This record gives sequence, C-alpha cells and structure tokens, in this order.
Amino acid sequence: MVNWEKKQVSIDEKTSTVLYHHGSHMLDVALWFAGDELADIHIAVLMRTKKDIIITSVHSFNSPQKHHDVVVIGTKSVVEIAGYEELKVNGQT
Repeated sequence: MVNWEKKQVSIDEKTSTVLYHHGSHMLDVALWFAGDELADIHIAVLMRTKKDIIITSVHSFNSPQKHHDVVVIGTKSVVEIAGYEELKVNGQT
C-alpha cells in the first residue's frame, strides 16, 4: 500500500483499518462526485467484527450529551457511561 506521499507503507493487520487508511479520502471523493459538501458535522460508521458483532458508532459536534458519553445497546442490556463519572446498567447506577 502507498500513503498520500506515494511512499510504500506496510499495513499492520492488528492495528490498521480501512477506515483510517482510506475512509476520509473516499468520503471526500464521494462528496466531490455528488457536487456537494456535508450539511452538518455528524458521522455514523457501521462495522462488523470478525466475531460477526455489528457496531454502529455515531459522532456529532452538536450532541446535547456530554462530550465523552458512551451508550452501548446490547441484546441483553444497555450500558451508559456518563462523562467517565457514572456507570449505569439498564438504568441502574
């Protein structure tokens, strides 16, 4: 694989992902082809792990939640981490 300077670089399969290597550039190309630009500053990424787990990661500069809040919605429970200060499982602190 080559980097943006057209220099050969190796890919570490344990730490590298296509999102980091190509993702931002492909999104930029898609917007260029569409003749448009992003309407807001929000993104959503859908991933599938090797164990066939589906992960959706949504990011926004306009979120009413604290900057570092995390919500994990699973098949058996919901885990919320509020600003690295409070942990809730199924609504219980």
